[in-house]
Order: sequence, then C-alpha cells, then structure tokens
Amino acid sequence: MTSTAAPRRTVFYLRISLDHTGEGLAIDRQRKECQRIARQRGWRVVGEYVDNSISASDARKNRPGYDALVKAYEAGEFDALICYDMDRLTRQPRQMEDWLDAAEQRGLDLVTANGEADLTTDAGRTFVRVRMAFARGEVERKSARQKVAAVQRAKLGRPPLGVRATGYTGKGETVPDEAELVRRIFKMFHSGESLRGIAAALTAEGLTARSGKPWNPSSVHGILSNPRYAGRSTYNRHAAVRDAREARRKGDTVEPLTVTPGTWEPLVSDDVFDAVQARLTDPRRRTQQGTDRKHLGSGLFVCDVCSQPVVSFSGGRYRCKAACVNRAHGPVDNVRVRRIVADDDHEAPLARGVDEFVTAVVTERLSRPDAAELLAPPEVDTAPLRAEQDRLRARLDTIDAEYDDGIIDGLRWRTAKEKVNAQLSEVDRKIKAATPGSGALGDVLAAPDPAEAFLSASLMARRSVIEALAEVRLRRGTRGSKTFDPNTVRVEWRR
Repeated sequence: MTSTAAPRRTVFYLRISLDHTGEGLAIDRQRKECQRIARQRGWRVVGEYVDNSISASDARKNRPGYDALVKAYEAGEFDALICYDMDRLTRQPRQMEDWLDAAEQRGLDLVTANGEADLTTDAGRTFVRVRMAFARGEVERKSARQKVAAVQRAKLGRPPLGVRATGYTGKGETVPDEAELVRRIFKMFHSGESLRGIAAALTAEGLTARSGKPWNPSSVHGILSNPRYAGRSTYNRHAAVRDAREARRKGDTVEPLTVTPGTWEPLVSDDVFDAVQARLTDPRRRTQQGTDRKHLGSGLFVCDVCSQPVVSFSGGRYRCKAACVNRAHGPVDNVRVRRIVADDDHEAPLARGVDEFVTAVVTERLSRPDAAELLAPPEVDTAPLRAEQDRLRARLDTIDAEYDDGIIDGLRWRTAKEKVNAQLSEVDRKIKAATPGSGALGDVLAAPDPAEAFLSASLMARRSVIEALAEVRLRRGTRGSKTFDPNTVRVEWRR
C-alpha cells in the first residue's frame, strides 16, 4: 500500500504599513497571491494573521498579528508559512534569523508569493540575509532623512507630518468638535480633576479617543502634555522623554527642548498650558499615581510645626511625615456644613472634623458680596518666577546626569531631587496664584452662587479652590480630647 503524506498545515501572514483608504485592498491582493501558492503546492490553509497599517521597521512597535503568528508557531499549530515577500514578514535582521533557524533546523516551509525567496534552500536563505541587510540600511537612511525634515518643519513652525493631533487636520486646521473636547480636557485638569477622573467622565458620556478606544489616563496625559495645543512647534523633543536617564545610558545626546511659535491656531493659552504642565510634574501629584485623592486635605494641608504636607492614613486621621500632628479629618464627600448666626455680621461654623471646618470657612468667604474680588491678580511679577522655574528644572536634569555619571550615589540623588522638587512646587504654586483667572476658582466665582458652586464641585475642584485661596495649617490638638477644637486649624488667606 502506498502512503500519502498529509498536506502541510499552512498559514498566511499579511501586512501593509499604511492603508490610505482603510478598505484593506492591498491586504486582499496579498491574500490572493498567497492562496495561489498554497494551491500550487497542495498545502492546507489553517489560518491567517493580519497587521493593517503597521510598520515592520521598528522592533519596539507592537504588531498583534505578528505576535500571534509567533505564538502559534511555538505552539506547533502550523508547519508552513506564506507571505507576499520577506519585507511583509519583518525588516528586522534579528527576527528574520529566528525564521531562518526555524526553516533550516525545524523544517518550517517559508516561501514568498512573489517568488523572490524560498527558505527551504541554501541559496534562498543566503539571498534573504543579503536582502535583509540592504533593506535595514535603507530603513536607517530613510529614518535619518525624516528626522532632518521633521526638525526643519518644526523650526519653520509648520505642523509635523504623520499622525495628526486630535483637534487638528494634517495641515494644522482646526477640527471644531475635537478642538472643543481638547479645551474641555485642559479645563477639567486645570480645575483639579485627575487623569483617571477625566477619562472616566468622558467614557461615561460615550466619548472615545480618536483611535476609537475608550479614554484612559495615558491618553488624557498625551493630550495635556502636547505643546501643539499651546501653538508651540518643538524639536529636539528627545529631551522630553519621561526617562532621559535611559537615553544617556544608550549614549544618546540629550539636547534641550527647543520651542518655536507654530503657524496653527492654539487651542489653549500659554498660561493654562504652563499651569497644566506644572501640575503634571508636581511631585505631590506624582506620588499618588494610580489613585485619586479621597480626602480634602491629604497632601494639601500642612503641619504648623514642620510645614510639611499632611497625609491621610488608617484610622481616618491626618499626620505629617514627622508625626508632629495626628488629626481626625472627618467626612468630606458631598459635605453640607451646618452654620449658626454668631452675631449680626458673620456666621461661625459648627462642624466635626478638620475637613468640614475648612470647607465651612472657605464657603463663608465665597458667600460674601466681594467674592469676585478674589480673582483680582496679586501684584506679582511672574517673569522672575518663570526664570527660577527654568533654573530648577535644569537643576533636576543636572542631578540626573551626575547620578548617571557616578558623581553622586543613590541616596544623594534622591535627597537632592526631593529638595529641588519641593522648591519647584513652591514656585509653581506662586505662578498659579499670580494668574488665577481660570481653573476651578474662576469657574466657582463665575457661578451665580459661588458658595453653592464650591460645595457642589468635585473633591479635586474643591482642593484646587482651597489651594488658590489659602494655606491650611494644622496644629497639635489636646491629647486625649475627643472634641474638635477650631483653634487647632489655622487658615491663612493668600488674598
């Protein structure tokens, strides 16, 4: 009896770098050519893997279809692979060597539909290695040309090519609906909302990012940190990567971020954009990444002894790092403070807990007829403050460089960073206090009833209003006392 070998289990890998029409026509053409090869060889097609509008030049870029293909091969789900040409499969020599090993050592049949290579032969494998080296060189030359062109466009203030920013067309023209959404995101964050809170609010309204995916903290951060929305054209943006130390380890030169006025319409003012960047980089906010604030004064109120911010910990209490104070904060969410008339001129709060007391004091201030005067900017020249801001940020870069070069150890690096970050936070606060016309305070004072608007605002917005108006200092209470003493809370008005 003559035995017939089972046909090879075959899969296709189909990829196109950029689908201009979105119709996937190039993918269909590749599929037809791969089907033709499978029929000629009598192979049984058991699946296909597709990556549409995804480049194969960057090994760091996620290719879901390719990743699934690799996993399927490792699981033994196929023993023959057809792609239109080797560039469709990969342009990374290291990745190609893995497939060459699979063909030579493990019996994988890998052929191209255009007939340029057959990895089942020595000559085919040699051809692929040479071709891959030339292709990789061309990718690197193309990348260098594109970087030079991008810098030239940025210096001229022209919109960058490639993926357009939400709110703009590829030519830099405003897309009204998207632009309004961008302005709203900036306003929400500037008013004190968290990245997570903004993403949740947009998702609850059924709004999605331009990619069609739900909003998340990362996509919101991407909007808020993009200088394009302030009309700024940037180049040498390598300096703005989140981990510049990694760039230095690779031997890359970290050049200063260079800004040129863009030729497109900004969606937010310079003051709002700068205030948002200050809050994004505020170490007090960054230490709480992944969680939203739950208590009114955590990280906002300060110890009257050591002047360090207090935090909330188990047992519903506030304390500073040195444990100078240890105070119950009481309920905060949706608080409505009871008040009684103390005399003919003002009301005095009767509240339990620090948060309720502070809320009552601020509410009383906002209920006065002259509340609108709180928006009057103090006579502060912000130019020296902004110069100091730049100096401190440069100092942070220097500290990182000294650590990378082994000049300082980890302990000195951490201590120096904490000191400079504290100074930077104070400068940022002064700049924000000197430009109070927008943000949560502006929204509250623009309401018909500012006091009610403050009480109805979100927790983060209430924190922003308090921060703009006053510094709250907590004093030690009487040991063993279970009664709240208003004299242990000092509210110092900034204006």
